[in-house]
Order: sequence, then C-alpha cells, then structure tokens
Amino acid sequence: MLSKKERLSRVSFPKKRAQLRHNFTWGAVSFYPSKTLHVGVVVSKKVLKRAVDRNKVRRRLYEAAKNGLKEETGTFICIPRSEVLTISFKTLENDFSTL
Repeated sequence: MLSKKERLSRVSFPKKRAQLRHNFTWGAVSFYPSKTLHVGVVVSKKVLKRAVDRNKVRRRLYEAAKNGLKEETGTFICIPRSEVLTISFKTLENDFSTL
C-alpha cells in the first residue's frame, strides 16, 4: 500500500478540473500535475454497498498504484466501478503503468 504521505486526504483534493482523464473497464483515473506523487481513491456507497468491499477496492487500487506508478509524479484520483472487484490484479497494475 502507498505510504500515508502519498495518499490524498479529503482536504487536499484538487478543486480545479483534471488535466487528463483515462477511462478503463474498471473505472476512471483523473490526473492533476504536481511535483510529487499523490493518489486518492473515491468509492461511493452507490457503487459498492458493503464497507468491506469498498475498503478492499481501496487497498487493491493503492497497491496497484504503488506498483504501476513507480517513477511518476502528479496527483491521481481513481473513481472505480464495481467491476474492479472481479478484475485481475495484474490488469490493474498494467493499466496504472500505461498512465
């Protein structure tokens, strides 16, 4: 999982429009330019009802971002769909490495 300083808190979410947005089968990733790496994951109750599933998705996406965005800088915000639970972890890593 990403370290605490590399994850976004609610207070530090960008207020402006994203520079780039990538859509995948499992969700979307928005990119905001910055000098350091920050990743945020937003999973609503509308997407996944159970808190266990929402937390599992957060952990999977943070780990995939850690492995896929090794040398990247910028702020990435992930908005997953329910398909993220059934997709393979390797696919998640590959999608993050293409950003």
